[in-house]
Amino acid sequence: DLPTNDKPSLKLSLLTKGRLTSPQEFENIIIRSNSNGSKIRLKDVARVELGAKTYSRFGLVDGKPGALIQVMPLPGANTVEIVKNVHKEMDKISRTLPDSLKISTMMDNAVFITESMSEVEFTIFLTSLIVILIIFVFLGDFNATLIPCVTIPVSLIGTFIALKLLGMSLNLLTLFALVLAVAVVVDDAIVVIENV
Repeated sequence: DLPTNDKPSLKLSLLTKGRLTSPQEFENIIIRSNSNGSKIRLKDVARVELGAKTYSRFGLVDGKPGALIQVMPLPGANTVEIVKNVHKEMDKISRTLPDSLKISTMMDNAVFITESMSEVEFTIFLTSLIVILIIFVFLGDFNATLIPCVTIPVSLIGTFIALKLLGMSLNLLTLFALVLAVAVVVDDAIVVIENV
């Protein structure tokens, strides 16, 4: 006997199907039950087929149908490293595909980043060389020219150490600042040499 005066409630275990996966399962969804017991199913009023999630976009590669996948790095992630890993996985996957399918890269941001970094390296080297030559021409003293030659690598190494300690990464903005820093450091070294 239950410790209550109320009528016991009816308990039923109900097992339902989970997520629908096939078009036939969607066709059998009941959208209306009539008073005479008949049912109208989705297949009675519509054609059900397995299709794309949205038809507002479609992928074409060289005019042929293709599946487009976009890989977006999280903020602060190393784009060049991500692209290397994606290309490794693409190579693995392409070996298992039939000959009629091909994987290709449509856009690669790592190319822009690596080219920009090599251009910045070249600019820093060229700027340093030109500044050293100008100092030597105008001051005419090898010892006076040696001081700016030493200050450039010292300031660059100090900048990289400060970036690491502050948790900052190298990006186009910090690389541009490095190029400007070389000119500022050399200018300060020239002022110090002239004052000495």
